Amino acid sequence: MSDIFCRDNFFSLFNKTIKREGLTAKLAVEFFCILAGIAGPRRDIARRNLEFVFPSKPKFKREQIMKESYKNLLWSFFEYAAWQKDPAYVNRVAAEVRGFEHIEKAISNGRRVIAVSACLGNWPLIAAWMEGQMRFSCLFGRHDEISALNDKSLSELLAFEFQKSDVICVAGDRHGGSSGSQLPFLGQMANTGTLAARCALLSEAAVLVVTCTRISPYRCRINIGFPPEDGAQGDMTEVDFLTLQINRELERRILQFPEQWLWQQKRFIGEVDERL
Repeated sequence: MSDIFCRDNFFSLFNKTIKREGLTAKLAVEFFCILAGIAGPRRDIARRNLEFVFPSKPKFKREQIMKESYKNLLWSFFEYAAWQKDPAYVNRVAAEVRGFEHIEKAISNGRRVIAVSACLGNWPLIAAWMEGQMRFSCLFGRHDEISALNDKSLSELLAFEFQKSDVICVAGDRHGGSSGSQLPFLGQMANTGTLAARCALLSEAAVLVVTCTRISPYRCRINIGFPPEDGAQGDMTEVDFLTLQINRELERRILQFPEQWLWQQKRFIGEVDERL
C-alpha cells in the first residue's frame, strides 16, 4: 500500500474504528479530501505532473483530477482496512475480474507470467486477490533495487521466484532512474523503467497487463489483458520495444481513469523540471 497514507499508528486507529461500507468511512473520506485540498501530501508533485501531461487542460480541470486522485487513495485505504479485518472480504471488493482466462491458459500451457501493473485504482487489491487464486509473487515494493541488477543477477532472481510462483507482478509505470529508457508515456517522452520487459524476455514468460479500477467504493474491477503487438521495432532494442507496447496499454487504461492514477509519485523527474 502506498506509504503516503499508511502509517502504522494511523492505520491501527482507523482499522479499529471505521466500519466497512459505513457512513463513517464516507464522511472520513470527504473530510480528508478537504484536508488534502489544503495540505495534501505531494500536492506540488501532483500539480506539476498534471501540468506536464495535460498542458492544454484548464487549471480547474487538473485540480479536479488531483482532488479525485486523493479521494481514490483514501478509498483504497479503507478498502485495504476492510480486508485486513476479514481477508475473505478481498473477493467482495474484487467485484469484477476480466481476462483471468489468459493467466489460466498460460499456466496450463506450462508458461510463467509477468503481470505488469500500475498505481491505478486500488492496486494493492491485485496482489491480495491473486494470492488467493494462484502461486503468486509481487516485486512491486522492490522495484528500484531489482531494476539495478544486471541481467545475470536478475535471471537468477527470477529463477528463484518462479520456483515458488507461477505469476510475478512488477510495476510498469515507474521512473526508470539511471537504467531507464526515454520512451513515450502519457503523451510525453519520459524516462521509463524497463524492468517488466527485462523480466519477461529473460524468463521467456508471457506478459499480461493487470490493473484494478474502482467502480464504486468497495467495488473494484480487475482487468487482465495483453499489451498491443502493433508497430515496428525498427532500431529499438527488444527491451525498449516491449516496454513501449506495455506503456501503450498502461496509458490507455490510465487515460480512461486519470483521477484514479497516483499523480503524487515522482514519475516525471527531470522531464517536468526541464519542460516547466
